[in-house]
Amino acid sequence: MDGEFRRTWWHLDFLEYLNGFEGFVPEKGYSFDGGVETERYNVRNIGKISFNPDHPFIQDFIEFKKIVADRAIAKQSTETLKNMQMILILLKRTKMH
Repeated sequence: MDGEFRRTWWHLDFLEYLNGFEGFVPEKGYSFDGGVETERYNVRNIGKISFNPDHPFIQDFIEFKKIVADRAIAKQSTETLKNMQMILILLKRTKMH
């Protein structure tokens, strides 16, 4: 999966480019057992959430499709689907769609 190799945090990269989100550097990263801390980066909601027609993932898909034509089947990771479900639930609850 392209996102696994090029992107540090696929879900944050995806959310950051939706309208209504922005990336920021918090004081600390996520902490794990053994004293391991992730890179300091996160996203936050700054307004109404909506689709961004200039989202870079769309251009990535277009370029990928040109390369592979009909030789590949689109697959989504479980995390991708969870993120999409979360966004749709939030949009429905807040009537931001």
